[in-house]
Amino acid sequence: MDFAKAITNYDKSGIGWYRMSEIASKAIDGLIEDDEYVEITPDDIRLRKAFNDKYGVDKLVASIITSVQNSIAYDRECMLKAILSASIYKKSIPVAFDNGSTGSRAKNLVTEIKKNIIKMETMSKSYNNAEINTFTRKEDMVLVIGGDYATDIDINLLATAFNLDKAEISTRIIVVDELPVKGEVKPICVLMDKDYIVDYTTLYEVRQFENGNTLSTNLFYHVWGIMAQNDFTNAIQFVEA
Repeated sequence: MDFAKAITNYDKSGIGWYRMSEIASKAIDGLIEDDEYVEITPDDIRLRKAFNDKYGVDKLVASIITSVQNSIAYDRECMLKAILSASIYKKSIPVAFDNGSTGSRAKNLVTEIKKNIIKMETMSKSYNNAEINTFTRKEDMVLVIGGDYATDIDINLLATAFNLDKAEISTRIIVVDELPVKGEVKPICVLMDKDYIVDYTTLYEVRQFENGNTLSTNLFYHVWGIMAQNDFTNAIQFVEA
């Protein structure tokens, strides 16, 4: 039996073991203040049953922890996409991604990424909103790309852009389902400094109380934080031409 429900099956009515609050977030000019909590309500009867199985307690704990961690990670991904969508990029590179074969489209994109990796390594004020002279080392660059575009790119081809082998390139790429479209602009990916998105946790706390009516224990796992773009670091957006 699954003791914690997955992200798509939140029990917002509070019936069951696990539910998550609606995210209380506020976005202001590339900054998101996020106050959320996860409610876990294990009842005593099911807890006792967990001890009847050799691995029952381990499965119970793993199920709850994994589901909670995955849910928080999912919300962080949504916040990341919201920040990237709200960002005003100093540099936006159009790529002819709709024309030609899949191979040529991928090659065009990787060629542009590779050229701009080299440019971001040089001291310049052209790639950050603060307009200060700075640079980003290749080992500090991260690529956030939409899933539709990631499937067109040969991982080996992309690895050459970062001068890495296939095993290492996965640590530099963040694939999301899609990057939000702004007006008629269709973003493909964002090449950015690893510090372009800052994520501060302002509160990390668990509270609990016994519910005598349902013979259960209510645990409230609070994660409050601030996520924002860092205008002092470099970022380049690639969009469909």
